[in-house]
Parts: sequence; C-alpha cells; structure tokens
Amino acid sequence: MDKKSRKTNTQIPVVHNDDVMFFLNLCKDLDDNFYRLLRKALIPNDIKNNKTHYVYLPETTIKNLILLLGENMPIDQFTVLISQQCRAYYIPQFIKQLNQPDSFQSAIKELSQNLKLRSSHSQLYTQYAGEKWWLVREKEGINEEWFEYAEIFSVIFMYELLTLLTNGKWSPSEIGIQSKNAEKFIFIPGLENAIFFTERPVTAFYIPDDIINMPMSLTKNLTPPLVSTSPQASHDFLDSFKLAITPYLSTGKLPIKIASDILGMNVRTLQRRLKNEGVIYSEVIEEIILEKTIYLLKSPHLSIMQIASMMGYSDSAHFTRAFKRTMNITPSKFRTTLNE
Repeated sequence: MDKKSRKTNTQIPVVHNDDVMFFLNLCKDLDDNFYRLLRKALIPNDIKNNKTHYVYLPETTIKNLILLLGENMPIDQFTVLISQQCRAYYIPQFIKQLNQPDSFQSAIKELSQNLKLRSSHSQLYTQYAGEKWWLVREKEGINEEWFEYAEIFSVIFMYELLTLLTNGKWSPSEIGIQSKNAEKFIFIPGLENAIFFTERPVTAFYIPDDIINMPMSLTKNLTPPLVSTSPQASHDFLDSFKLAITPYLSTGKLPIKIASDILGMNVRTLQRRLKNEGVIYSEVIEEIILEKTIYLLKSPHLSIMQIASMMGYSDSAHFTRAFKRTMNITPSKFRTTLNE
C-alpha cells in the first residue's frame, strides 16, 4: 500500500461547490447563525445566492467544515451522520454518473476521473501490494488538526462506495489508515468486525480477487456527468489561485492577509508564489475583478446596481468610476457595445 510516485502538485487545491454544500448542510444545525458558520469556515457569504455561480472553492473550506462538524459532535453521531448521508445522497451521485463499466476495475477508474472533476487533489485507485488488491485513497496533511476527521470521512466514503458497487457482496475485513490510532474509526457503522492497520502511507481497503474481477451490472445512468471544467485543467499556480479566490471578490478588493488565510498559506509564501509567476497580488485581483465584471455585464438580467453590489461596491457610482478608470468607458456604454 505505497503512494504512487508523481510530480509535486503546485496548484492550490480546490473542490467542487456541490461538495462544499454537502458538508455545509451537515454543519448547519451546529450554529443557529448561518453567516457566523460561513465566517468560521471561510466560505463566501453569498454561497446560496442564485445569481452567484461558484464552480469551485478552496479545499480549506471543506477542511474547516469537517473540523467544525467533528469537534462539535460526539464521534458516534459524527460517523452515523456521515454514513447515512453518504449512503443516501453522496455515493449514489457518483454511481449514477458511471457510463456502464464492465468490471469493478473499470468502475473505479471512471469514478477516479469523476472525483478529479470535483477535487484537484483527489486520488482514488486500485493497487496490488503484499499479494493483495487494495482500494486506495491518498490524502496529505496528516499532522493537521482536520486530518483525522477527513480520513474518517474517506473511510466511510470508501466503505459505502464498495458496498453499493458490489450490491453488498463485499464485506470489509482489512483496512489501512494513516492515523496513529483506530479508536474513532471503530464507531463507523459496518466496520465493527474489520481489522485496522494504523500509520499506513495511504488509506486502503482490502479487496478479494473475486470482487476485483467481478463484472459490473449497474442501473442505467440517471444523472448527467459533470460538465464543468476540471480543476486539473489549471496547470500552474496562477490559474488555480484565480479559480480559488474568485468567489471571495464580492467583498471588494480582498486584502492579501485574508486571501492567504482562505488559502491556508502565509502572506510571504503567497507573494513568493505569485512573484514566481511574474505577477503581484494587487494586479491579479484587479484583473480577476475586471474579468468577472465583464462577464456579469454580458447578462442582460442584471442591473448595473446589482453588478456593483456583487463586485463589492457600496453604490453604482463608485463602481462606474472604477470601471471607467480601467476601461475608459462607463459600464453602461460598455454593455451597449456588446450588442452592436
């Protein structure tokens, strides 16, 4: 159960908005003030605004939500809640998107690709090690406070996935985890009789040969596949930075300290990484704001005042002056040129 050798990923890890909403809905009962919960998790306040379309958010948001959920709920309730929601909602989403795989192996390969559409650092694969087949899930950050809860989620995800994929023909027996002890993992429903191996390099489930070679017979695809651009398409740090930080620009020109907190890195590291890309923070933010503003101006259903508010301006007059300074034309006149 060794990690696959691969190049170091220099991207900022991002996750699909649907996954953030999944955990946000699980956490909503922990705090009677929804916006206070958003602030704790470093999630944009307008996350549920129908006019706002955030495909991806920084992975730190899910880490924050998992930590909030784990620290504010007894471990038995935490594992039962995650198990129930994975079984009823989360896992069926992935299985319904499969394109009629002919074997267990091909199903896992396709699932892995679908996962990469939702998370830039997602790694799920089968591996033959120690004369056994394993389903492997990789995750970095073992020394971070959110890691144990995130690995508990990964174990639940893998267990429910294997159970549904095999129609209950598989049962867990050997599980490798990266965490140092298995005390909290034994609360996961269905894993009471499994043997846990701690301090492994990856999270992994043993898969018998008859399961690994089992033909697949799934119900017809009911859910269309994700069509949004994969975060894997962003090959450098700058592209992934823009992808991760754009949802937060409705608050105005985001200070670099807040941006660094959102992305889980210190200010100097962020400045250095951007400098290596040949840019500085303030210029990139202005560029993103302008790109998003032009995108919003293309929508005839949004007024100038609405766009100004969405871009963090207190009124349309300030927005108009700022836009004209950059484009030498007012936003209203710019909008008319789009229809000429």
